[in-house]
Amino acid sequence: MTWEELIVYYQPIKNITNMVEDYTAEELNKLINECRKKYEKLEKETVMKALTGEIGTNSAMVEELEILNIHYHDEMDEYDITAPDLNPDLIENFKMAERDGKNVIFEAQEYLKILGMCEEMFNQKLWVNEDGHICDEEGNRLSADGEHRVFEVIKGRK
Repeated sequence: MTWEELIVYYQPIKNITNMVEDYTAEELNKLINECRKKYEKLEKETVMKALTGEIGTNSAMVEELEILNIHYHDEMDEYDITAPDLNPDLIENFKMAERDGKNVIFEAQEYLKILGMCEEMFNQKLWVNEDGHICDEEGNRLSADGEHRVFEVIKGRK
């Protein structure tokens, strides 16, 4: 997924023209986000099945992910929402791996590794000092990449 698709995918729905009866827009947004999170978790669990041997080929993984995507759309249809596919790039990666003859386990490991790095990046805590600079929990200024840097200015002599 591109960043633009991710932004659209995760934005809360503000104006819903076909409201489901008995729900406010806020309640409906909450239900939709819960549905997305549920299927994101199921998607991750499906990929993990390659590591346990429950899914043995890339084509079987593609089939499982496509079925999961259909279930996702069916559930989103209950909220009268036309949702984007769950993760079309993941399905495409497993299709390419099938064509290239790569092992499903390696593809699954690569995806889970990337997913773990993204989760770590998005879940890290950030603090901002009075000057508006990123800092650690003790107020020590950090560089743009979130690391400690020590800069010492030494004045020269003539």
